[in-house]
Amino acid sequence: MKHKEMTAFIIDDELKAREVLSGLLQKHCPAVEVLGTAASVQEARRSMNALKADVVFLDIHLGEENSFALLEEPAFKASSIVFTTGHSEYALKAFGYRATHYLLKPIEVAQLKEAVERVRMRKNEAVAEEKEVVKKEDGLEKRIALPDMHGYELVQMEDIIRLEGDGAYTLVVIKQGDKKMISRSLGYFEEKLPQGHFFRIHKKHIINLKELVKCTREKTPVVTLSNGDELTVSWRLRSRFFEQLKRSTSF
Repeated sequence: MKHKEMTAFIIDDELKAREVLSGLLQKHCPAVEVLGTAASVQEARRSMNALKADVVFLDIHLGEENSFALLEEPAFKASSIVFTTGHSEYALKAFGYRATHYLLKPIEVAQLKEAVERVRMRKNEAVAEEKEVVKKEDGLEKRIALPDMHGYELVQMEDIIRLEGDGAYTLVVIKQGDKKMISRSLGYFEEKLPQGHFFRIHKKHIINLKELVKCTREKTPVVTLSNGDELTVSWRLRSRFFEQLKRSTSF
């Protein structure tokens, strides 16, 4: 296949491992373009902010660091994760982060091809999900598709009070006290929801500004939402939060 259908990023602290995987992808999975590599969590942070790869091939042990913490960071935008490791005991935890595949070293070609095919299928599913989002001219009239075991539930975005991230999952709090745990990261919803009406006040929290009823002006502000929930605004996001309030209200 001449054109590249998907992009990849490799994170592994061993140079030989990065070179071997890059070579295997080039030879056996020509539809995959390797955008770059990293040897540590710190190096990955710098690179991943600029790259939104379809798949990240991720080793679990990166020197003295553990790569699981990287998956919970908002800047981590990869659509799929394929773990490449010599430690089979982490498989269950890996799939808790919605890993697409778990490859044990030395990597077998057949397993690598299967992983790439799973990534391709997930990418196609993501495109289908995009089509499930019903768009209207007024941003608050939009609906969003929330995946569950049986398919998708379409929910009015304006009915969402807040969202709370928990690793690879997000708790969506809706009006009338309804709560739904969705197997998508908070970063996924941050990209889907209209920024003029929703704001990420903390690495774990996004709120609907229309549901905000009170906020303090302390160094670390506390907001109160229409359902009575109280949340803390990250000190790092404090200035941007008040700027957004001024733009969206007569604040």
